[in-house]
Amino acid sequence: MQHEWAAQRSGARMAHLEGVGHWWPEEPPTPVAAALQAFWAELPDVARAPATRT
Repeated sequence: MQHEWAAQRSGARMAHLEGVGHWWPEEPPTPVAAALQAFWAELPDVARAPATRT
């Protein structure tokens, strides 16, 4: 509940990984991979982004 509160306050979003505990990199990869793919799919396409000057 504390993590949910902090995520809401900061504008973050949490992924609830079914069947995965604290050591998510060492546990079944399917829910982790699905959450990462969903997150990446929402990111803007950098190939279509306008070039910026530095």
